[in-house]
Amino acid sequence: MTLVELYTDRLRLRPYTLEDLDALHALWTDPHVRRYLFDDNVVSKAWAAAAIDRALACFQQQGLGQWCVFLQETTDLIGFAGFSDVEESEQLQMLYGLHPDYWGRGFATEAVKAIVRYAFEAQRLQQIVANTDVANLASANVVQRAGFRLDKRVVENGLDLLYFSIDRLTYQPDCQSDRAAYHVQPLP
Repeated sequence: MTLVELYTDRLRLRPYTLEDLDALHALWTDPHVRRYLFDDNVVSKAWAAAAIDRALACFQQQGLGQWCVFLQETTDLIGFAGFSDVEESEQLQMLYGLHPDYWGRGFATEAVKAIVRYAFEAQRLQQIVANTDVANLASANVVQRAGFRLDKRVVENGLDLLYFSIDRLTYQPDCQSDRAAYHVQPLP
């Protein structure tokens, strides 16, 4: 299994490890983060550990998974971004979230752009999907700034959702911005 770190101008993205359990669980149980991510449900530490295992399995099976997001100059986790398997589908779905202290600074868009570019250029992925709650305007803006297009709006399980996608054939990297670039560092 090849695990890689991705670097942008301001961020370092490293695949999850079990050592990230406490920090990820704290992030995922923050009321502002879980509001849309987990539909305001508090996830257990056991669930968080299983999510780390699933992310690593996704790397093994697909060559892609989920990364912890750090500012380059710190070791403090500020968020996460990456892919998870979509149930009953072979597609990977983009997931991301940041600690509220880091909202509104373009970090989520920067992380998503770097991952999308890596997925299309290095892993030759054909399509990426994402969905957001209609009320989560900030999240919808992130994927749209990263080049995703709105496909549909549906109500599922009582949730009003927007579905987005981006495909490799129409993908255009943001060559004007160093933030969209990535540098790969294989992990031992």
